[in-house]
Amino acid sequence: METAGAATPEAIPQATAEHTATPQAWAFGGWLLLVGFGIWLGPFRLVYNLWGTYQPLFSDGNIEDILHAASTAFILLLGAELLVNLTLFAISLYLIYLFMRKSRQLPKWYFILAASTALFLLIDTLLIHLMFPHIEVFTDDLIKLFVGCAISLSVWVPYLYISERAKNTFVH
Repeated sequence: METAGAATPEAIPQATAEHTATPQAWAFGGWLLLVGFGIWLGPFRLVYNLWGTYQPLFSDGNIEDILHAASTAFILLLGAELLVNLTLFAISLYLIYLFMRKSRQLPKWYFILAASTALFLLIDTLLIHLMFPHIEVFTDDLIKLFVGCAISLSVWVPYLYISERAKNTFVH
């Protein structure tokens, strides 16, 4: 006996494979190739910058003199710098993984990395300037790093969130 308005199994439309499958990701192309190039270079650039900064201290033996004469605050700052740089390195490797997987998490993690890098540079520079006011901290290299962060935050982050290509590429 059928009641009025009752749904029978035949009356319920079956979900098709089109509606339940993950959308097909677009191929990498356009400006996204430039973003990907930057993502792939990120860990190498970080290691290169760290090597250029810290290698002379270790090779000349100056690090021992610095640590011996340094205040506890400066030693803590060096430790914090190392920890933050290792964290940024790990995030940059994770970003490569997300990029190659075409993960929808990529824009969020790209923003996290870009914002964290900018914040770290700003705080680190200000702390060093406060600890050593006689040392010039706003060097050309630092300004280039700030410009790179500004470009990432003002151009590439919005591109990853707004671009049709990015929305249709990072779908997994």
